[in-house]
Amino acid sequence: QRDIDRHRLYARDLSDYLRKHGVNCIIDQYYEEKPPESGWPRWMEKQIEESDFVLMVCSSSYYDLIRREERGTERGRGSQFEGRVIYGCLSMEPSANKFIPVFFGRRVAKQIPTVVAQSTSYQILFPLDMEMSEQKDLRKLYGILVGKDKVELPPLGEKNLSVGDGTGEKDEEDQEGPSHK
Repeated sequence: QRDIDRHRLYARDLSDYLRKHGVNCIIDQYYEEKPPESGWPRWMEKQIEESDFVLMVCSSSYYDLIRREERGTERGRGSQFEGRVIYGCLSMEPSANKFIPVFFGRRVAKQIPTVVAQSTSYQILFPLDMEMSEQKDLRKLYGILVGKDKVELPPLGEKNLSVGDGTGEKDEEDQEGPSHK
């Protein structure tokens, strides 16, 4: 139970931090005082479907819950339902990069749900306001969330067939036009 409570606190801190820095991060904790009229399962499914990204806060408890190895308590049933929705989304679009595993503390492989085990995961250190040079994964995650993770390649120039052999004459390979993709 302490693991769950600590992760809920960290998830809230991370969400507040991201919102403060321009990311429209939404978590169920914001709605606990006034639950959604549609009910939690429909609300959760809608949030997952409409999101560009879903941060999966990985822990041993979460892993066990979404794999149904631990019977869900009142709180745990939400994680189990969330897991079913995520597995369903990934079965329809297996290459979806919208599900991002994050860790609070040390990474442990057994905490990563199999369905996202091949995804890049991010270790979030607390307190969040520590020196950003120490928050390497948080910086990378933030870049993904705000769309600044794209690699900018230098412009592609025109082919110069005389480069390389010193003669200026086209050889057989140049005539075929090899491509390096």
